[in-house]
Amino acid sequence: MTLHNIVATLQNGTPNGNTWKWQTVEGENPLHLRYTGGNEQDYTLDYEPEVDDKGNPINSYSFTVDTGIPRLKVEQCTEHNPEDNGAIKQILTDNGEESGKKIELTNLYTGTTVVHIADDPVGSLIVSKTVDGEGADQTKKFEFTISLKAPQGESLPENLQYKVYDEDATDQTEPINTGNVSNDGQFKVQLTHNQYVVVEGLEIDTEYTVSETPVDNYTPTVKKNGTVTSFTQAPATITGKLERNEDPGAGENTAESVRLDFTNTYKKPPETYELLVKKTVEGNMGDTTQDFDFTLKLTKAEGDSQIVYKEALTVAYDPERQDGNGTSITTLTAGQDNTYTFQLCHNQSIKITVPAGYTATVTETTTGQGYTVKSRKYLTETPESGDTTGNSSKFVEQSQQSVTMDDDYTVEFHNTRDVVPPTGLESNHTKPYTLMVAAAGAAGLALVGAAVARYLRRRRQE
Repeated sequence: MTLHNIVATLQNGTPNGNTWKWQTVEGENPLHLRYTGGNEQDYTLDYEPEVDDKGNPINSYSFTVDTGIPRLKVEQCTEHNPEDNGAIKQILTDNGEESGKKIELTNLYTGTTVVHIADDPVGSLIVSKTVDGEGADQTKKFEFTISLKAPQGESLPENLQYKVYDEDATDQTEPINTGNVSNDGQFKVQLTHNQYVVVEGLEIDTEYTVSETPVDNYTPTVKKNGTVTSFTQAPATITGKLERNEDPGAGENTAESVRLDFTNTYKKPPETYELLVKKTVEGNMGDTTQDFDFTLKLTKAEGDSQIVYKEALTVAYDPERQDGNGTSITTLTAGQDNTYTFQLCHNQSIKITVPAGYTATVTETTTGQGYTVKSRKYLTETPESGDTTGNSSKFVEQSQQSVTMDDDYTVEFHNTRDVVPPTGLESNHTKPYTLMVAAAGAAGLALVGAAVARYLRRRRQE
């Protein structure tokens, strides 16, 4: 007697003493099978999944369980071939079972259950370097600090390594450098143009932090898996974690591979910057028409020596200032001591074009006239960047300011001179004036008396 149609239901077994406890797995549809023939010599019967009208299997060929041991519970199927009902009824009657009740036929069939044990899903972290821009040095090394943190309750794989590859190398299967990740999950690596570093075998939820050490005149941008992403500046830092791969073609239980592409674009630094020096005068005795003298010295350290700049400088006064011949002053020439001199009056400024990299020291030399001199320095606001960093710097009581010219800077000098006038006799400050007035009064009376006496003598003589 042969059953043409059977149904197999997924069950999960867990140890229960000396036996197994089998429970039907929720959410999995039964697998319908149909008889396809057999081998009379070894008494085997072959069954395959039922197919639809187009010849496609109705159900999946496989089932998955996270724990335990899977098996298939086999029963007769009356859904696809009702003719088996008579055979089933006869089996039930022969076994003393109530007619119409399903009987488990699992023990009548043998099958192969293939159990796939999935490894913990792992992925990789890739960090690459690209250098571009006119004049960029593609042999320059850029340093990265990479930190890895295992998922909660886990630890990073033992003997975890990083490998550096060169995309320009003939054999890209062999790394050009390898190293060990420290026990705390950190390591430093240097990459040049078209090189990348790979760390493999990282579990889902492994956290990463990648920071690039800033390099002057190189501006970084970052792409994560091909998409431009935001990051923390100075240093360029990006954080994240490996997540479960959602790509259907990647297979189940795989972690995504994160690729971070760092591109550094070189911008040639300016050869010169603008130094703006401003002058203001205040106070009830401040002279707003007076010219105040200034000196400028440009120096740059080179090794153990110091270079002093002494070439002519281009300048622009606002308002315009003229020399003794009535010609607008547009240049400054260094004197014998390699310093430049200029003058400013109230509400006047001078813009000086100075070479980049030099330290400009500006000193007001007009002193000893009762003025209090205060000064400050800050980055000049530029239309391109709108940067006003340092504009909140406060005035300090000093007549000299120094600044390294790596950008446009402004230096302000503010002079104040006040005199307190006498306000009353009670004040100690007014006593000298009171004495002077009294003395003047006494002298006046004496002169009047002398004049009267002389007049009387003259009258007598007449």
